[in-house]
Amino acid sequence: MKINGFKFGEIDLATNSFISAHIEVNGKSSQCSLYIGDGVCKDEEALPRVELVLETLDEWDQRSRQELLKSLNSEAPTVADFIEFHLDEVGSEVRAKVGHAEVDKKMFMSALELCGISFHEQPDGLKIVFDYSIGREFSDQLLAVKFSSDGALLEIAHES
Repeated sequence: MKINGFKFGEIDLATNSFISAHIEVNGKSSQCSLYIGDGVCKDEEALPRVELVLETLDEWDQRSRQELLKSLNSEAPTVADFIEFHLDEVGSEVRAKVGHAEVDKKMFMSALELCGISFHEQPDGLKIVFDYSIGREFSDQLLAVKFSSDGALLEIAHES
């Protein structure tokens, strides 16, 4: 079975459910991986949803970034802790990437790269995850923005 992965090209799910490609999302270029879980590959009802998300990837990226900003401005510590960790651990590299000696939270957030998109089968439907990194060359830490198949935010997690 094949689907159109749009920015990722045609995907033959019988032979490959993991792809790494250089893509552009919202004018930003990045190396991004795409994973479509085995259960999703077997669910013919889920595959049109996968295609729709990939077709509207720019909008999903914008929504994910808005959710990250909302979380940053809330009392939830996940995004703020992620930023603090990176500025403490790899601050000079982040400053070089952003091009400023002083990096504020807004600059940091704008420098995040979409580095992964995954689709997972769940008992209650499809889970869609967008992974963001300050740069895989600097850190293996990710901010994972997780949505249900109907677009409801499930959680934002700091992962590695």
